[in-house]
Amino acid sequence: MFGLTLSLALGGAAAKLAWDNGIRVGWDDGPTIVWTPVPLPIPPSGTISVKNINRRIEVDRLRIEFNGCIKGGTKSISCHFSVMNNAGDRRFGASGSGSLIIEKLRHEHQARYVKIANRGDSIELYSKIETPVTFGFPGVAPDVKKLELLEVYMGSGSWFKIQYRNVPLE
Repeated sequence: MFGLTLSLALGGAAAKLAWDNGIRVGWDDGPTIVWTPVPLPIPPSGTISVKNINRRIEVDRLRIEFNGCIKGGTKSISCHFSVMNNAGDRRFGASGSGSLIIEKLRHEHQARYVKIANRGDSIELYSKIETPVTFGFPGVAPDVKKLELLEVYMGSGSWFKIQYRNVPLE
């Protein structure tokens, strides 16, 4: 099972919310409280850490589904997502800048490209149409079987960061 961290970059000070296996919630700058295992809404700002959940999240009325990472034949990895806009038509982007993977022994690889549908890193995202998003990472050793960390940036109006941990490679 893999974990997920979601950060929202919305100006000023950010708080961090930790949710460990659906039972513990805590803010960086405040007390920890016990929580029953029900899904939490995304707060308007701050960071959410969620572990051991399914591959689908919703943030800012965007449904984002992680479809896995695939090893390519030329020492590369591509990581695939599906995004559906559950609001009105709007601009959506994904950023290769800052997006990275970390493999064994802390080897980091920056995203070389981002592709939304058959376009670049920004697109008009129409309501209720599922859209593929792919991040490409070069220079990965052929013997790598999993990623310690996958970190990607996406956004529509505000950028947010999504982290997946212990991601198996197909």
